[in-house]
Amino acid sequence: MKKRWWLLIFGVIALGLLVWSILSRIMSTQSDVSETDQGVTVLVAAPRIGAIERVLSTSGTLTASKTIRITSKVPGRVERILVEGGQPVAEGELLVQIEEETARLQVKQAHATWQAAQAQYDKARKGARTEELQNARALYEKAEKDLAAVEESFTRSEKLYKSGTIAKVQYEQAEAGLRAARTELANAGRSLQMLEEGASPEERQIARSQAEAAKANYELARLQVEFTRIKAPESGVIARVLQDEGNIVATSTPILVLVQDDRIQVEIEVAEKYYGEILHSGELLEARIFTAAYPGSDPFRGRILTVAPTIDPASRTFTVTVDIEDPKDRLRPGMYAEVEIILERVPDALLVPASAVLDRAGEKIVFVAEGTGEAAVAAARGVVPGLSNAGEVQILSGIDPGDNVIVEGNTFLEQGQRIGVLEGE
Repeated sequence: MKKRWWLLIFGVIALGLLVWSILSRIMSTQSDVSETDQGVTVLVAAPRIGAIERVLSTSGTLTASKTIRITSKVPGRVERILVEGGQPVAEGELLVQIEEETARLQVKQAHATWQAAQAQYDKARKGARTEELQNARALYEKAEKDLAAVEESFTRSEKLYKSGTIAKVQYEQAEAGLRAARTELANAGRSLQMLEEGASPEERQIARSQAEAAKANYELARLQVEFTRIKAPESGVIARVLQDEGNIVATSTPILVLVQDDRIQVEIEVAEKYYGEILHSGELLEARIFTAAYPGSDPFRGRILTVAPTIDPASRTFTVTVDIEDPKDRLRPGMYAEVEIILERVPDALLVPASAVLDRAGEKIVFVAEGTGEAAVAAARGVVPGLSNAGEVQILSGIDPGDNVIVEGNTFLEQGQRIGVLEGE
């Protein structure tokens, strides 16, 4: 009994497999007939009128419109740093104080030297004082009286010597006294004359030059004191503080970095082949800037500001600076940015999907659907493409806006092949 049940079940299964095989062959035959009758099923869409661009994409880092490295004009120890990173400062604001004690001592020394030189010049220019002239005249008069007395004594000694009353030695002493008295009178006369006449033009010029040089040294010393107070050359924002209080700095040592970020720019490196096009188009070219800091937001707009005059021979690139519009002050120096330079833009181009354009034997063609229903066939049209991007191609000639362009299922189509048409957007 059990054996009969197993045979019955086995027979039912065999019969089912036989029926399934027959039905599959019938369905396959009907499908082949349908495909033969209707041809290849394709997707068609009408060309659209819209804008298309030729874009150069690259990347760069945002920079401030101006960066100033603050250094000291005098070497010394950093006494105080009065600002910190991110702080806005105004032009002329005190930023750093360098130790000034040595500079102030040099000012005092230079001032004393100047005053002494100025006094010498004033003396040479104005002449002797009244007291000095009176003293010189008194000395001259005394020398005259002394000479008269010595001459009278010498006359007596000469007579006594000739009469043999005194020795020759005494006569010679009287004669030497007479010469000394005459020399004294001559010196007193010259001193009086110099005081009365004053310094010569040459002496006055020398004294004046010495006074002016001493004054210049004094002003320079004062300037060194002023240089110890480092002030902001322009308004901006402190980007970085590079030194600590107590550090010894030289005149070439950067202490702070000041940036002016009212205008943000981006520097990009562009391949040499675009040099002529970008150089001649210049400020007419627009740019779109996308930052990692604001993903998904609308792009920032920009224009080319400068184009480097030289090409880097190592990388075969040149530098382009793009000025960015940032009305809401959201951008900051150092941000990473993707930059698109719009090299060319056609606002009303005839566009088809890139999948619609095929290359057959070096010729660009587009298939269009002609006819309707079961009478629809594929017709190949030779086209002249224009601008293109990742998704669309501009067609300059070869098709019309009303054509049904085959955008899918066209890879292996042939001229006049029957097709089944599905309409897409």
